[in-house]
Amino acid sequence: MIKIKDQKGSALLYVFLVSALVLGGIFTFVSIFVARLKISQDQKKSVRAFYVADSGAEWQLYNVRRNVSEPQPTFYNPGDVPPIEVDRSIRDVLKVIGTYQGISRSVELQGGISF
Repeated sequence: MIKIKDQKGSALLYVFLVSALVLGGIFTFVSIFVARLKISQDQKKSVRAFYVADSGAEWQLYNVRRNVSEPQPTFYNPGDVPPIEVDRSIRDVLKVIGTYQGISRSVELQGGISF
């Protein structure tokens, strides 16, 4: 027969170890899930930043071809979109940088553009 006096605290030790393993697994799962969620959100912002840059390129092409100076296009939520950056420093090259919530993407058009 096993003496109970010799096994004091063993159940507490097992509960502690199992709890630590379960919590470690949960923390690992949550950290992986949060990282993937952030990547997904950054990808959405990246696509929106590209569309801002594309809109800026269309805006500049319109201004160049019509020889006008139209104001920057207005977006659905203008607070998220800072002014579009336009670089015309290189001859026949138009570079437009669009930014959306800290993510920047650029569109570069070249050839057949006269400023």
